[in-house]
Amino acid sequence: MLRFWRLVTKATKNFKSDGVYKNLANKEEKLCYIPSHRFLVIMRAVKEKELSIKIIIDTEYIESNIKKYKIPKNAFSSKEFLFETYRDGLKRLLLPSIEREVMQIVKEKADIKATEVFGKNLSWLLLTSPLVNEIILGVGEATLRDIVDELQKPGFDIRAEQPFIPFKEGITDIEQLKEGDRVSGVVRNITEFGAFVDIGLKNDGMIHISKMADKRVSHPLEVLALNQFLPVIEVISIDLKMGRVGLSLQGI
Repeated sequence: MLRFWRLVTKATKNFKSDGVYKNLANKEEKLCYIPSHRFLVIMRAVKEKELSIKIIIDTEYIESNIKKYKIPKNAFSSKEFLFETYRDGLKRLLLPSIEREVMQIVKEKADIKATEVFGKNLSWLLLTSPLVNEIILGVGEATLRDIVDELQKPGFDIRAEQPFIPFKEGITDIEQLKEGDRVSGVVRNITEFGAFVDIGLKNDGMIHISKMADKRVSHPLEVLALNQFLPVIEVISIDLKMGRVGLSLQGI
């Protein structure tokens, strides 16, 4: 059903042309081709009143099918009347109801994907050795006591010691980077579209899924893991204004 619907985005009066949603405004795309993470970002932009959206369907295709399959061939004088009745019911009653159902389906699908990625990230995080004076996960006091009791049992704590991370020496500010530089870093977060890597700067760099390997990657977790150390990463783009660094593992 989703292949017949298209999502249209439009910038509102609150839209920031240089903001985080700058590439999402005034677009039209088939719903079935929109990745879950992008749909969630679009919905966040709608919530923040920077974008408005609507979904549309190819009514000409549906109407041609109505004429072909729903109007009797022997309905000579009433053919036009029957068609107008079908079209009125379609636009006034059926499509608005289906539109709500379609949006619900897409949102549920996106939420499930996001939950799966969060769960995989959390499982890696819980296996990471503890960081001194850092809050990683907020839990209730009773739950925390149970966790501590279990981890104190001999041989139970399966978390390895976290090794020292050797970032590239002399690089402490984004302005010191240039395209083509090779840096090292640690994977701090994984999403459907890429991975955010701590390279020793204020902001993490990002490896898009299309730049993770020389082969096609369906999901970042196929080739990367949370807290994985990457000894060599290439800097492929730098946006000083937004504080963003694009990274690549291709050809490494």
